[in-house]
Amino acid sequence: ASMATVVIYRENNFAGGGLGPTVMLNGEDFVDICNGRVFGGGFHPGHYVFEMDDKKSGTAVDLASGQSVYMKVEIVPGFWKGGGRLTQMAPQQGSFEAPRLQVLESKEVEIAAYR
Repeated sequence: ASMATVVIYRENNFAGGGLGPTVMLNGEDFVDICNGRVFGGGFHPGHYVFEMDDKKSGTAVDLASGQSVYMKVEIVPGFWKGGGRLTQMAPQQGSFEAPRLQVLESKEVEIAAYR
C-alpha cells in the first residue's frame, strides 16, 4: 500500500514487431519493451522521469502511495529504423489494455531492482 505501480506496455502489432525500443528511467536504460508485452513494477513515492532512448517522447510523474500509472509504447516509423513513442494513458484505458498482454521477461529489465 505504500508503493505506487507503474505499468509500461506495448500492444501486439505486425509493423515494427521485431523492434524492442528502450524506455529510460531518470536517464538510465530501464526496460526494452518487446511487441505485445507489459511491465508492471512497484515504485516508492517520488518524482520520476520516463522517456524513450531517443529522448523524443516521455513523461514526468510524481508518484503517490497506492497510485497506478499506465504508459503505452507505440512504434513510430523512421528513415532507417523505427523508434518508440511513450505516452501516459488514462488509468481507465491502460487498465483495460495492459492485462491482455504477456508479461515482459525479466532479462528485458535493465535495472535489477525492478526485475
